[in-house]
Amino acid sequence: MDQPARSVPASAGAQADLLNLGRLLEAAALLTCPTNADRDPRGPAPVPVSSRQLPAAGPNR
Repeated sequence: MDQPARSVPASAGAQADLLNLGRLLEAAALLTCPTNADRDPRGPAPVPVSSRQLPAAGPNR
């Protein structure tokens, strides 16, 4: 009969490896996510008037 899958590693070395892998993945995720420090303090660039969606001129305008 097959043994059930273990949810916890059998050895302390494997547990340490998984803990280090988890820390590495967390650090990688933090490095790839934009932060407030990455943003331009001047805010977003203005949109040129020619590329804005202007309302169509209707009969009441």
